Amino acid sequence: MASQETQKQKLLQLVLASFAEAEKTCTIPTILFFQDKLPGTSITFQRLMVALSACAVGISIAIFCYLIIGHQLYWTSTREQKHIIKIIGTLIVFGLLSFFSVVFLRLAPYLIPIAQFYEGFGMVSLFMLYIIYLTPEDATREQFFDNLERRWINGKKKTDRGSLRWFRIVCLMVFQILPARTGTLIASEVLRSVTCPITATRQYGNLGIEVISGVNTALTVAGVIVFERRMHAELQPHHGVLKLVAFKSLVGLQATQAIIFSTLASKRIWSPSKYVSYMDFLEGVPNFMVCWEVFFCSLLFLKAYSFAPYKAKVQQGAVPQRGSSKAFVALINPLDIWWGYRYLFTGHLRLHKESDSNLPTKKHDNAAQLEDGLTRP
Repeated sequence: MASQETQKQKLLQLVLASFAEAEKTCTIPTILFFQDKLPGTSITFQRLMVALSACAVGISIAIFCYLIIGHQLYWTSTREQKHIIKIIGTLIVFGLLSFFSVVFLRLAPYLIPIAQFYEGFGMVSLFMLYIIYLTPEDATREQFFDNLERRWINGKKKTDRGSLRWFRIVCLMVFQILPARTGTLIASEVLRSVTCPITATRQYGNLGIEVISGVNTALTVAGVIVFERRMHAELQPHHGVLKLVAFKSLVGLQATQAIIFSTLASKRIWSPSKYVSYMDFLEGVPNFMVCWEVFFCSLLFLKAYSFAPYKAKVQQGAVPQRGSSKAFVALINPLDIWWGYRYLFTGHLRLHKESDSNLPTKKHDNAAQLEDGLTRP
């Protein structure tokens, strides 16, 4: 008994010394990373997660590169395919940053907000892809939604007016995520730069940022889902539901996991063990799971974002745009998303003045502005 009490005293002194050193150096206490090698092996639990995560992310990136190369070879519908590749690229970034968060646990709090920021680009690109499927013509977009029957959520006809106002509200719900994510990303990085990891200021600041991120994510997801359900019949030939599920499932799972693991750790429902450290559980395990979720999403992407429809167009005589730097720029240029905000801003300024059935005299100018955002190379 005496020896056990002595060991507990030494362990307590070690923990207190680690936290005292962390306060002086403004770092995470090293005791939170402590772990023994797994029984009968020469590796730790973290090293095992790194190896398995590398397999998942490596296979996922190979699948995503296969899809991107396929779209490049059959580059026949620039408006659609550039948004498809942006969505694919979002998961590549998400998978890589999640993998590096498993490898470098100390950097995970800095990397994950960046991944969530890119996640916003993917959600906006999916919404814009839906719009292009529905209204490929430049000048008829607002006319299409103005003539669209207005319905309640149960599908019954609401009024005789069109759905242009509804469309603009959904646009606002979706597009708000990028300015919001930009703000939370900056706030997150500033918070980590000016506060220490174990201070109450850091904890409450993180909580506030997570709440804001959760609200704007839920708003965006709700907007995309509402839009897809209303236009389900028109989007069905393009696998609208599968595209939504393949991408949104990762978004929902990642957000849910972050809340669950953070709650379990903060409420002390789970305690570190000899083989699994506190940081393994808080940062390593959630990101390890995300790596494998990216892998399963990549399998869905093979069907949801296949280049087969564009290959069929080439086989029917369409000429793909090859060897064009303009096509490559379209893949990495985020301005085609940001330019869409000009339409959103000018359109919503008139909402309180105009009814859906009474379109502005400059309707075609507004449609061109939206197209500027949807197709700008």
